[in-house]
Amino acid sequence: GGSTVKPRRPSIKPRISVEELRQQYRRQASQPQEEQIRLLDPLEKATRSRGMVRGDTGVVYEEKMVDHLCLWDDKHTECPQRFSSIITRCTELGLFARCQRLPQRQVTNEELLSLHCLAHINLLKMTSGEIDEDKLEKLASAYDSIYFHPRTYELAKYAAGCTIDIVDSVVKGKIQNGMAIVRPPGHHAMEDEFCGYCYFNNVALAAKHALDKLETKRILIVDWDVHHGQATQRTFYNDPRVLYFSIHRYEHGLFWPELRESEFDFVGVDKGRGFNFNVPLNQKGLGNADYLAIFHQVLMPVAYE
Repeated sequence: GGSTVKPRRPSIKPRISVEELRQQYRRQASQPQEEQIRLLDPLEKATRSRGMVRGDTGVVYEEKMVDHLCLWDDKHTECPQRFSSIITRCTELGLFARCQRLPQRQVTNEELLSLHCLAHINLLKMTSGEIDEDKLEKLASAYDSIYFHPRTYELAKYAAGCTIDIVDSVVKGKIQNGMAIVRPPGHHAMEDEFCGYCYFNNVALAAKHALDKLETKRILIVDWDVHHGQATQRTFYNDPRVLYFSIHRYEHGLFWPELRESEFDFVGVDKGRGFNFNVPLNQKGLGNADYLAIFHQVLMPVAYE
């Protein structure tokens, strides 16, 4: 016959209550431990910032910047629409209404001389008001990808001055962040040479202002224009106070400005070694996902460090 022994029922102990678990945790926490263990709360900064008041976002621009154009090529890439399309779109989205508008101003000679030589400044000044188109074109032909307009000098001074002021306002806490919508651009403009649509190096001048006048200790410049900003790189190549990070189309050196110094292994010199990061893109057709990957996997870890 079969066994008459009944199977035992499993004994189930009741789970510990939440209150008992809390008491247990308090007892353990109150006991002295040989090694202190700190638990990191990823939301700690957000919790601590609850009482902070968010500052305004600043914006600065000069409407007259549309006047800068190439007189002998009406299809030139560096055209007024690069500026006006941004202004139009920001207006359509109501973004300017949410920002603090800063007054526009021109850069001073003293500020320009912190980076550019006097001969460079005077040469551009010489073109101011010049209406001889042939003369302007001949002068421009001496440089790489440059044109001159009778108002280029005036508007380049506005571009630099506006950029300096937006940085000045952020550092002084007048605004939390901001944007200078300016042209002509600047990151190809060297100490003594116009290059690549650029006359005065707006961002480099603003960084120098923050370093020299506001005693800023560390600056991160993120340059994600399609071209490498070789002039900005050269300006701070040996300066550990400025970390220059550039993402640019390179194509193994075949894409303009076609410079060896745009490669990844140009990392700075002397005390500035390790403070120059180039991310040269050798493939065509890269999109948002590629840039986001670079931002998250390369730029952000470097910035946090």
